[in-house]
Amino acid sequence: MKSFLKLATISLLTSQCFGNAAVKNNAKNTGTLATVYTECKKPGQFVLTFDDGPNAGTTERALNVLKKNGIIGTFFVNSANYVDLVNSVEARNIVKRAYEEGHDIGSHTYQHKDLFLAMEEGSLEINVDKNNEVISSIIGRTPVFFRPPLGNGGFTKEYCTAMNIPYDMRTEQVRQYLGERGMKVIMWNADTQDWNNKGNVQNSINELAKSLNAIGKSPQNSSFITLIHDVHDYSVDVILQQVIDYVKQNGYQIVSLAECIGEAPYLDGYNPNQSTANQSTNTGATTGTMPTVNSNINTEPGMNMNVGNTNTATSTLNSNSSLGKPIDLESASIKNFINSIFTVIFLALLNTLLY
Repeated sequence: MKSFLKLATISLLTSQCFGNAAVKNNAKNTGTLATVYTECKKPGQFVLTFDDGPNAGTTERALNVLKKNGIIGTFFVNSANYVDLVNSVEARNIVKRAYEEGHDIGSHTYQHKDLFLAMEEGSLEINVDKNNEVISSIIGRTPVFFRPPLGNGGFTKEYCTAMNIPYDMRTEQVRQYLGERGMKVIMWNADTQDWNNKGNVQNSINELAKSLNAIGKSPQNSSFITLIHDVHDYSVDVILQQVIDYVKQNGYQIVSLAECIGEAPYLDGYNPNQSTANQSTNTGATTGTMPTVNSNINTEPGMNMNVGNTNTATSTLNSNSSLGKPIDLESASIKNFINSIFTVIFLALLNTLLY
């Protein structure tokens, strides 16, 4: 009888361990997908976002234009695209200036790498995690906002259905990877096409008009997130101001991305454009409802894919740039772990009593 009970005890312990392993693996495969945003939660709002920087000279001039107009933008930065953000003091100071002037700092990957290609190469960690570490080493905070290069990883099933184009299942893998890190995917529903309109500002205004002046669109029922690049002279010296003027003339209010989607830009809940009393104390803002996908969204073209010097020492990264989060005692993994402990203790006591 005692041998039978001992065998039963061992079986229960074994099943408990394998059961928890299965739960852990299942949780890993069914993690929360990162929310995708293409517009604001309130009509009449318009957001300016900047991709591919920083870049010496051009990003600083873009900041000057925003400051002159009293506008808060969002800068989606790369670590190895136009600059070596790890080792260039000048480049790091540009990002620091943007942050200190109240602009939201987001990630555009370390190397401006198509995330589908990054998955194949096994470089998601460097392009997502390491880029977050670099940004954190400069501003002391880990970004929540993420802009995927070329948009790959952000084109949802709803968008693909609306555009009658094939949906790529790899999108869910990208969104899961980002979701596990508390990040939000920021797409766009209006495009300046500034990279393709060098020397002709009217082309960029015409591109914006395709979205802002589309049938049924107005400040009373629509909102927009647009992209522009802070790495081209003509974009920051001519197109940017013209876009600002055009948007205002059409009755839209230019707001920060954080205000637009109602999410804090950093994992610690800090929002530079919100009063201290209203700052979030948790590691992520509320989930909210995914905005409707706008069918006018355009695919971002491949920009400068020169990754620069990627063989840089990581020792320069700030030791405080941890991606860790406070323990959530309500999470399934913690509950399973606690249950396992109690089960093991109970079975150990039972085995002792039997012998």
